[in-house]
Amino acid sequence: MMTFTVTGGSGATEATFSYPADSNYVGGVVYVFDENGGDGVIENANADGSFSQTEAFPAKLGDQVIVTVDLKNQSEATCVVLQNGAQSAVDECQ
Repeated sequence: MMTFTVTGGSGATEATFSYPADSNYVGGVVYVFDENGGDGVIENANADGSFSQTEAFPAKLGDQVIVTVDLKNQSEATCVVLQNGAQSAVDECQ
């Protein structure tokens, strides 16, 4: 389950992204993009298909964040409304 950690206060918040090991994502690249703020990060998957905690990027709770994993011959994308902690289907963009 994808997890975001949101830190900071009163307007100057930032987020990081992480994802546990998943053999489907071995060799993948993740693009995390905050549609509201226009910032994000790009990271390579670890050898086990996990994504370690990314560099922080400017983001606020409630922002719409698109997470795309690119695997040379296919991509998978999900949009979530940013919450602190593990994301669930309830957090998906409408």
